[in-house]
Amino acid sequence: MLLHINEPGQAAPQVAKVPAIGIDLGTTHTVVAVARGGQVTVLTDADGRRLLPSVVNIDGIEHASTKRRMGSGEVLPVQAASMILAKVKHMASVTLAQDITQAVITVPAYFDDTARQATKDAAALAGLDVLRLINEPTAAALAYGLDAAAEGIYVIVDLGGGTFDVSVLNMQKGVFQVIATGGDTQLGGDDVDQALYDAFLAAAHYEQTLTHMERQRLQMLVREAKEKLSTQDGADVFIALQERDCAHRFMRDDLDRLLNPILRRCLAICEQVLTDAKVERPQIAEVVLVGGATRMPAFQAAITQFFGRQPLCTLNPDEVVAMGAAYQAAALTGDGDSLLLDVTPLSLGIETMGGLNEKIIHRNSPIPCMKQQVFTTYQDGQTALLVHVVQGE
Repeated sequence: MLLHINEPGQAAPQVAKVPAIGIDLGTTHTVVAVARGGQVTVLTDADGRRLLPSVVNIDGIEHASTKRRMGSGEVLPVQAASMILAKVKHMASVTLAQDITQAVITVPAYFDDTARQATKDAAALAGLDVLRLINEPTAAALAYGLDAAAEGIYVIVDLGGGTFDVSVLNMQKGVFQVIATGGDTQLGGDDVDQALYDAFLAAAHYEQTLTHMERQRLQMLVREAKEKLSTQDGADVFIALQERDCAHRFMRDDLDRLLNPILRRCLAICEQVLTDAKVERPQIAEVVLVGGATRMPAFQAAITQFFGRQPLCTLNPDEVVAMGAAYQAAALTGDGDSLLLDVTPLSLGIETMGGLNEKIIHRNSPIPCMKQQVFTTYQDGQTALLVHVVQGE
C-alpha cells in the first residue's frame, strides 16, 4: 500500500486520474475516443489517422473482416481482434501520456453471448480491462443524446462493414432506455462490396481462379468504387489479372440495383424492431444513421421513405459509435452522470424434452432482469438432469 504523508495544513498531492477509453472495434475500421470534462476527442495514430484499418498481418497474410466470425470457435478472429486492440491501447497510452488499461468496447446489438465473450477475451489478451460492452446503436444514441441534449424516441440505424443493427431508444432526462433492438451480424457493407466484386468479374467475362493477392486487390478497388459512387455518377475499376487487363465502369444505377436485395433485408429488420418496440412512425423524434455504409444515397433514400423523415447525420457516422463509448467510459469512471438501460437482444431459454426451446427471458427484456419458471422431470424417480441453456429465436 502506498501512503501519502503531508505536513499539517498542507494539501494532499493531486494524482492524475487515468481515463478509460471508448473503442469502436469495427469490421472495416477501428476508432478510439476519450471523454474528459464532458468533451470527447477522437484519437489519432502517428500518421494522423482517425480511422484505423481493422486488418492484421499473420504469417505474411492479411486478414480483414474477421469480426464477422467472432464467437465462431475459430482462434483467428480473437487473435486478430486482440492485435488490433493492443495497437489501440498503445496508441491511446502514447497520445494521453498515461498507461491506459480500461475501456468500453462496442459490439453489434445482435452479437450473441459467445461473440461478446470472444470480444472480452481479445481485450484481455491485449491487456485491457473491459468496463462494459455496449451495443453500437446504443453508443451512437448516447453520443447524439449528450451532444444535442435531446429527449424523445430515437431510432438508430447502423449499417457497418459487416453488420446491420437497429435500436429504438427512449431518452429522458439523462436516462437512455433501449426499448427494442434487432439486426443481422452477416449483413453490411461487405455484402455490397461482394456484389460489386462479382459484377465486375461477370462484366469482364473472367472465369479463372484469382490468387489471394488478386482477390485482395480487386476487393479494395471495388470498395473504392462504391465510396466514389456515393458522391459521383460513375467510377472506373481497372486491374491486371494474370497478365490480362480487365476494366469496367460502374454507374450509380448499377450500385443501386445491386443494393436492392440488401435494402429489402435492412427494411424488414427495421419493421420487426418497430413492431417489437410497439412504436409507430409518427412517435419517432429522430432517425439516426450510423456506419460508413449509410453514406450510400440509395440507402439514405430508402430509410427516408420508410420512416417518412430525413435521417439525422450531423455527427461523423464513422466516429459516432466510438464517441458514445467514450461517454459511457467516462460515466463508469465517475466523469459523467448519464444512465444507460439496455435490453437483451436475443431470447434466453432452456432445451426441453423433444429438442424444444422453452424461452424464459424473451428478447428485448430490460436488463438486469430475473424470471422464474417451474419445470418437471421427464421420468418418475429421476434424480438428475442436464440443463442446456440456449440463446436465440
